[in-house]
Amino acid sequence: MKRLSAALLAFTLCLPATSWAVGLSYGVRAGGGIAFLSDEAAKGGDSKGKTDYVSVSPPFAAGLGVNLDLALLDVEVDALYWHHTYTYDVPVVAEFEATEARLAFPVLVRVGIPLVPLLSLGAGLEPRFLLSAGSDDNDKLDDDAFESLVLYLPILLGVDLDLSVIELRVEARFELQLTNHLSSDVKNPDDQRIHEGMLFAGVFF
Repeated sequence: MKRLSAALLAFTLCLPATSWAVGLSYGVRAGGGIAFLSDEAAKGGDSKGKTDYVSVSPPFAAGLGVNLDLALLDVEVDALYWHHTYTYDVPVVAEFEATEARLAFPVLVRVGIPLVPLLSLGAGLEPRFLLSAGSDDNDKLDDDAFESLVLYLPILLGVDLDLSVIELRVEARFELQLTNHLSSDVKNPDDQRIHEGMLFAGVFF
């Protein structure tokens, strides 16, 4: 009985260490993709409320990443410079071209797919802080029209390749915009959210 109790105690003490083994790696990330407008005002079929949106240059991001490798999941935190130029034709505000540069800090939780060892699924939260913004006509839209903080919900499907010395990670991310990037001074800011489909590549050491 004493041997059994000692064995159970040893197993209990060892379990957290094996289940939550920590590995820390650092790397670089870069990616680009497409952006598309979520225009709720257009769903009612009222063309007067519709906002036309065109992505002049694809959104792109680049920066550094830190990955915490736990036995059951990975936690990754990135620091990315994000940039996007687009045109809007907003009712009442009129047409303008805008450029936003933000500092993004996505926090991602990723788990592996048991039946497919190389694939992983994940999600997280991504705050983006405004670095600079402007438009081609500040009389229509000045810097104050852009929110200083925008929140996104990234959902990802990734492929992880362990190459011994380095780990190569390629991910497709859907970035769902949760909060407005335009202020309440712009008509229907809730209708002007821009979601993104991004393809990221990263090398971790």
